[in-house]
Amino acid sequence: MNARPIIHKIVYRWGMVADPANWQGLKTTVIEQAELSDEVVNAIFDNDLLKVGGVYGVPEAGDPVEISSLLISHEHGVTEVTVYNLGIMLFHTNDDIYPRILRVCSAIEKQTEGH
Repeated sequence: MNARPIIHKIVYRWGMVADPANWQGLKTTVIEQAELSDEVVNAIFDNDLLKVGGVYGVPEAGDPVEISSLLISHEHGVTEVTVYNLGIMLFHTNDDIYPRILRVCSAIEKQTEGH
């Protein structure tokens, strides 16, 4: 049986920026291990997000640029996923990475919206 790596912390940054090189002003949510809901942890593993670190999307597709960034610290290291213009990419590509990332971001937002 494959054991899931322990997730220590998630840093989720998102928002709109005029310049994709300048992330100042993005909203930031930090969730430590003790605060992680089962829904967020399951979303990460159900969508296989620890294996897809990288940069996705097209910064030039929107003005302003939508940024969604996940930094997931776990017992095997750190996985960082950045998406430019997630909303646009969901409608203009058939790549399954975009809905997978959206599901994880939505689970994080759902957990934190009451705080």
